[in-house]
Amino acid sequence: MSSKCGGKSSVFIYKGGGEKRGIRALVKLHYKNKFFLFPDDSETLDKIKNDILLALEYSYRKCSEIGYAEEEMIKELHNVALVILGYCSKNDREVWENELNDFYIMMFRYALELGRKYDLGIVAELLVKSGLLEILSICIDQIQEYDYDPELVSGYLRDDSISDTDKHMLCFMTHKVCKSVKDIVKINIEELSEEELIVAIRTQYFEWNDKDRVNRRLLILLKDLSTREDMKEKYDSLVKDVINLHVEYALPISMYSEYMKSHPLYKMLYNPETVDYEKLDLKVFVNVKSQKIIKNAGKYGGYTLYKRIRDAYYKDMGIKFCEALNQILRIENYKYLYETERKTKKNRKNKI
Repeated sequence: MSSKCGGKSSVFIYKGGGEKRGIRALVKLHYKNKFFLFPDDSETLDKIKNDILLALEYSYRKCSEIGYAEEEMIKELHNVALVILGYCSKNDREVWENELNDFYIMMFRYALELGRKYDLGIVAELLVKSGLLEILSICIDQIQEYDYDPELVSGYLRDDSISDTDKHMLCFMTHKVCKSVKDIVKINIEELSEEELIVAIRTQYFEWNDKDRVNRRLLILLKDLSTREDMKEKYDSLVKDVINLHVEYALPISMYSEYMKSHPLYKMLYNPETVDYEKLDLKVFVNVKSQKIIKNAGKYGGYTLYKRIRDAYYKDMGIKFCEALNQILRIENYKYLYETERKTKKNRKNKI
C-alpha cells in the first residue's frame, strides 16, 4: 500500500510514463523545498531506483554514440542528483538507512564501473557537470564513514582523454568516500580556476594548513574578474558562489568584501536599501541560498520587485524553478495587491 503524503498517494506524485517524467516530478518538489512529499513506500522507491539507473545508462550510451557530453543528458543526470539530494534532505533517517543508503553506495560504484565501458572523457564530463558524484558522496558521508577502493577512481584520474579540470573535479567530488584520490593527483592551489576552487572549498578538499593559500587564491580570482567587463558573467557566478559558501560553510566573507561590495547580491545582504529594484536583473536570484538576501529583497524591493517577478513569471517558465523568486511571490500582501490590480484592469476592459 502506498504511503500518504499531504493527502496524495506516492503513485500520484511519481507518475508513470517513463523515468524522465517521474524524476522531473520529484525535481519540481525539490525546487519548492517540499521534500516531505517525496514518496517513501518500498514499491515506489524501487521504481525510482530503477528509473535512476535507467537514466544513467541511457545518458552514457547516448553521449558515447553522438561523441560528446550532450547538455540535455547533463541536465537529466543533474535532475537525478537533485532527487538523491532531496531524499537526503527529507527528515526521515529510517528511509535513508533502510531503503537508500545501500543504493547510494552501490550507485556511486556502478556509475564509475559502468562508465569504463564507454568513452571515459565523456563519462567524466557527464559526472562532473551534473554534480552526480558530489551529491552521492555527500549523502553517503552523511550516514556513515565509507572508503571505496582507489581503483574505482584511479582509472579515470590516469586517463589521457580526461581534461585536467575534470580530473581535479573528480578528486574534489569523490575524496570524502575515496580518500586515497589525494595521493593520485597532485593539485596546485595557485593554478585552480574559480569553478575548481569553489568546488574544492565546498567539498572541504584542502586541509586546515592550506587555508591561507585557498583564501589568497580566491581573493586573486575575485579581484581579477571584478575589473574585467568581458568576464561579468563569471564574476557574477563567483560572487554568488562565495556568498553561498559564506551561508553554508561560514566562509569569512569580510576579507573579500572590497571586490564584492558593488555587486547587487552583496548589497542585498548588507545594504539592501541601496539596490535599484526596478532595474535589477532577476537572474541574479537563481541559486541564491541566503535567506537574508531573499527577505531583504522582499522587504526593500517591495511591491515593485514583486510585480516585476510576477509579470516575468508568465514569460519565463524558468522562474518557476527559482526558489528565491518563489519565496518573494509567496508574500501575501503583495499577492493581494497584484490580484486586486488584475481584477480592476479586467473590469475596466469589460466595461469598454
